[in-house]
Amino acid sequence: MLDHLLTLRATEPFGGLPDETLLTMVPLLRSRHFDAGQAIVRQGDPARSLLVLARGEVEVRIDGRTVSRLQRGAVFGELALLASEPRTATVEAIGDVMLLELEQDVFFAIMETEPELIRG
Repeated sequence: MLDHLLTLRATEPFGGLPDETLLTMVPLLRSRHFDAGQAIVRQGDPARSLLVLARGEVEVRIDGRTVSRLQRGAVFGELALLASEPRTATVEAIGDVMLLELEQDVFFAIMETEPELIRG
């Protein structure tokens, strides 16, 4: 749980939130593990969650072309929380990867009780 809190603190959207808000979120996050070469999300798939890269590195591809690599603390899929748009990129694990997933319905439930999250 402490690892998850520290990971959230290191991210752009969550880093400025009070610890109390982050501690509310931590038990609602789902840990997901991926092996090297495994697709985490695929371009065009339905999107209903935000993902925080807690460990490892991922490659981001749009239309089959690599556009970036993300490392620990990176957040992707944030548009999925606000608008259920299809994934805009394919993200694949490079080596062992652990992600923290925040699903859209959980995010909206937290927003009702934690107004600080909206500001974040």
